[in-house]
Amino acid sequence: MDGEARYGFNDTLNICLNPEEALPVTIRVDIPDISSTGALSGWLVTARGNLVSLEKEKTVVTSQVAQGIGSLTMDFATFRYYEVEDNVLKNPTSRFNVPSGDDIVFAVLLTNLDPDERPIELNSHSSAWVYYPDQATSDGWKIINVHPNGTILPFSPIHLEFNNQSGSISVQS
Repeated sequence: MDGEARYGFNDTLNICLNPEEALPVTIRVDIPDISSTGALSGWLVTARGNLVSLEKEKTVVTSQVAQGIGSLTMDFATFRYYEVEDNVLKNPTSRFNVPSGDDIVFAVLLTNLDPDERPIELNSHSSAWVYYPDQATSDGWKIINVHPNGTILPFSPIHLEFNNQSGSISVQS
């Protein structure tokens, strides 16, 4: 993140809102040496771990996992799928219309937003799982490790510190 500074404001506002209710809140964050050409992004995290963007023109799309194991968010803007040839990822594509087949790998950035700020470790028992309620079926995929050159590696645990993106997490169909 060359040229980018991050500043944190972490405080509990203790505000309860009903559905559709709004309450203007002013939070002052002092940033040293700020210029008018800089950009400031922000979001609020609800008690349930949902992200609420502070910019109206930008949508934050995240997915929360059950709070019992922490809160992982997926940055869907980084979603890619790859074809696998000879154990190497090829042809990165950012569409959500993924072709069927056994040699496909999905990749997405994860961020650990555990409410207790604990690290999360994805081990050999971890997997990505999706449930299709309209069909009452599900799919699951094993998490894999990928070398920066695209070669699929033997699995080793992936450690996610609180509030840090993992880099890309990959799952193979």
